[in-house]
Amino acid sequence: MKNLKCFLVLSLLVVVTSGFAQNDIKVINLTTAGKLTATIGSTDKLLKIQQLKISGPINGDDIVTIRRITALTYLDLKDAKIVSGGGMYDSDYTGANRTENDTIGNYMFCATRSLVSIYLPPTVRYIGKNAFEGCTSLTNIVIPDGVTGIDDYAFSKCSSLSSITLPNTLARIGENAFLKCAQLADVKIPDNVFSIGEGAFEDCVAMKNVSLPGLLKELGIHAFKGCENLLSIYCYGKEPLAIDTDDNSELPFDSEEPSNTYEKATLYVPANTKASYSAVTPWKQFKNIKEM
Repeated sequence: MKNLKCFLVLSLLVVVTSGFAQNDIKVINLTTAGKLTATIGSTDKLLKIQQLKISGPINGDDIVTIRRITALTYLDLKDAKIVSGGGMYDSDYTGANRTENDTIGNYMFCATRSLVSIYLPPTVRYIGKNAFEGCTSLTNIVIPDGVTGIDDYAFSKCSSLSSITLPNTLARIGENAFLKCAQLADVKIPDNVFSIGEGAFEDCVAMKNVSLPGLLKELGIHAFKGCENLLSIYCYGKEPLAIDTDDNSELPFDSEEPSNTYEKATLYVPANTKASYSAVTPWKQFKNIKEM
């Protein structure tokens, strides 16, 4: 009987705890874009939301509403779809920013400092400039399959970002896309990426390992500058990507102390390619080159 009582008490605790967790998430089902504010109700209700799940179409008006939720820590858009329409959600030097179909637009969630976790719609195909810049509490994010580009400064200064999953469909990483993501330790660049922009991972001081794909054709200057703890670079190109410069200040990795990547890190290259890598900039600068 005693065991049965314990079992019933534990079962009740599980039910109560699960119910509390579920009830803590505000779930909104939209059938028409632009109706998020009306569906939530008063401003008081809006400002109290910490966790939000949205399904259905959302446009610029809905993004404005999301940006007004200053206590928002969790945003689930897995069942949502970004569509064009509504008013502008932000403006910058290029003019008004409005939603476009299946795009995380320029500055869309910029400086949403309370946001810790976000799940993007699976239909998203592009992440615009400065989209998440300055989201200083964001810890991890999975970029959906289908995304082909991450534009300039998209995740710059996300100082708590420690994990990011990039899809195999990704082809381009823009300039300063992950600038000053100080907690980002390991990055696997997908096989189809052909361009990594200038300063893309600059000052990612926690980064220890990075893999560069075989299809890479463009590697911007300072792409990994300031990655002072970078220990391993894995290059999968059977022919080394050459950068035409004799200026050490234009190299993709640190070339000066105290964080001279070329002295500290090991460059791993495909079998039978060490000689060719050792002959061209910026790879010939590495003191330690090993074949995989």
